[in-house]
Amino acid sequence: MEKLTSRQQRIFEQFVQMPEELQSVADFAALGLERTTIFWDIKKLVQAGLLEPEGKAYRINRASDAWLRWDLSRAPLAQTGCRLQPRSAR
Repeated sequence: MEKLTSRQQRIFEQFVQMPEELQSVADFAALGLERTTIFWDIKKLVQAGLLEPEGKAYRINRASDAWLRWDLSRAPLAQTGCRLQPRSAR
Protein backbone atom coordinates (compact mmCIF):
# COMPACT_ATOMS: atom_id res chain seq x y z
CA MET A 1 0.00 0.00 0.00
CA GLU A 2 1.22 3.48 -0.86
CA LYS A 3 1.77 5.93 1.95
CA LEU A 4 -1.22 8.23 2.48
CA THR A 5 -0.85 11.93 1.83
CA SER A 6 -1.66 14.24 4.73
CA ARG A 7 -4.93 15.16 3.00
CA GLN A 8 -5.89 11.50 2.58
CA GLN A 9 -4.97 10.89 6.21
CA ARG A 10 -7.30 13.75 7.32
CA ILE A 11 -10.14 12.27 5.26
CA PHE A 12 -9.54 8.79 6.65
CA GLU A 13 -9.42 10.14 10.22
CA GLN A 14 -12.92 11.55 9.73
CA PHE A 15 -14.09 8.05 8.81
CA VAL A 16 -12.33 6.66 11.89
CA GLN A 17 -14.19 9.14 14.11
CA MET A 18 -17.53 7.66 12.97
CA PRO A 19 -16.70 4.14 11.73
CA GLU A 20 -20.27 2.88 11.49
CA GLU A 21 -21.50 5.92 9.56
CA LEU A 22 -21.72 6.18 5.81
CA GLN A 23 -20.10 9.35 4.52
CA SER A 24 -20.20 10.97 1.11
CA VAL A 25 -17.95 13.47 -0.63
CA ALA A 26 -20.27 16.28 0.57
CA ASP A 27 -19.50 15.39 4.20
CA PHE A 28 -15.96 16.67 3.69
CA ALA A 29 -16.87 20.21 2.60
CA ALA A 30 -15.48 21.60 5.86
CA LEU A 31 -11.98 20.65 4.70
CA GLY A 32 -12.19 23.46 2.15
CA LEU A 33 -11.22 21.21 -0.77
CA GLU A 34 -12.78 20.80 -4.20
CA ARG A 35 -15.29 17.96 -4.40
CA THR A 36 -13.27 16.36 -7.21
CA THR A 37 -10.13 16.35 -5.05
CA ILE A 38 -12.01 14.72 -2.18
CA PHE A 39 -13.54 12.17 -4.55
CA TRP A 40 -10.12 11.15 -5.93
CA ASP A 41 -8.64 10.91 -2.44
CA ILE A 42 -11.53 8.71 -1.33
CA LYS A 43 -11.04 6.52 -4.43
CA LYS A 44 -7.38 6.10 -3.44
CA LEU A 45 -8.50 5.04 0.06
CA VAL A 46 -10.86 2.49 -1.52
CA GLN A 47 -8.02 1.16 -3.72
CA ALA A 48 -5.83 0.88 -0.61
CA GLY A 49 -8.51 -1.28 1.03
CA LEU A 50 -9.23 1.21 3.82
CA LEU A 51 -12.71 2.21 2.64
CA GLU A 52 -15.51 0.43 0.85
CA PRO A 53 -18.20 2.01 -1.33
CA GLU A 54 -21.85 1.62 -0.45
CA GLY A 55 -24.08 3.26 -3.02
CA LYS A 56 -22.90 6.87 -3.37
CA ALA A 57 -21.29 6.85 0.07
CA TYR A 58 -18.35 5.14 1.74
CA ARG A 59 -17.47 3.52 5.04
CA ILE A 60 -14.43 1.98 6.65
CA ASN A 61 -13.72 -1.40 5.09
CA ARG A 62 -14.91 -3.95 7.63
CA ALA A 63 -11.98 -6.20 6.73
CA SER A 64 -9.39 -3.49 7.45
CA ASP A 65 -7.16 -3.13 10.50
CA ALA A 66 -8.80 0.25 11.27
CA TRP A 67 -12.22 -1.40 11.58
CA LEU A 68 -10.83 -4.23 13.71
CA ARG A 69 -9.09 -1.79 16.10
CA TRP A 70 -12.29 0.22 16.47
CA ASP A 71 -14.46 -2.87 16.90
CA LEU A 72 -12.16 -4.31 19.58
CA SER A 73 -12.26 -0.99 21.44
CA ARG A 74 -16.00 -1.44 22.06
CA ALA A 75 -17.67 -3.44 24.80
CA PRO A 76 -17.62 -7.20 24.03
CA LEU A 77 -21.38 -7.47 23.48
CA ALA A 78 -21.28 -4.58 20.99
CA GLN A 79 -18.50 -6.10 18.87
CA THR A 80 -19.21 -7.46 15.41
CA GLY A 81 -19.86 -11.17 15.43
CA CYS A 82 -19.86 -11.38 19.21
CA ARG A 83 -21.08 -14.77 20.39
CA LEU A 84 -21.15 -13.92 24.07
CA GLN A 85 -24.51 -13.70 25.76
CA PRO A 86 -25.34 -11.92 29.01
CA ARG A 87 -25.99 -14.30 31.91
CA SER A 88 -29.67 -13.40 31.88
CA ALA A 89 -29.98 -14.61 28.25
CA ARG A 90 -28.58 -18.10 28.89
